[in-house]
Amino acid sequence: MKLPFELCSITISAGTLRMQQIEMSLTYDGLIEGGPGERVNDMLVDFLTRPQPGRGGNVYEVPPARTVEGETELLPPVRCIGFFRGPCTTAHNPDWLYTHLTIGWFQQPYSTGLIHPDAVEQMRDLPWRDVATDVTWQEL
Repeated sequence: MKLPFELCSITISAGTLRMQQIEMSLTYDGLIEGGPGERVNDMLVDFLTRPQPGRGGNVYEVPPARTVEGETELLPPVRCIGFFRGPCTTAHNPDWLYTHLTIGWFQQPYSTGLIHPDAVEQMRDLPWRDVATDVTWQEL
């Protein structure tokens, strides 16, 4: 169920994740010279998961689908970084406030929502309890 204070929500094996923020751009926007290829794509994936100010710590990478057209390796055309809140990762903690994770992925353009259904399917088995961070009242 979508709540009035969320952009969207997705259901994964660990429960419901509610998107709080998203950053989207064209994967190859700004590529000035030459074409994409394995080396450029590796750099783009590395940049996607590199900690950045305002991203809330580590970024979990959903491994991108890489396709080959002729001799050129391509990533999906849209790069996404989303900040999600979800279920607590530990046993019930009375001081628990929320659990969050920044997730990076590449997807096809999608006109009826923020996250393409193929990307949601790739996230379904995301190891939320192993990679998300619990935030307690003491940490604020």
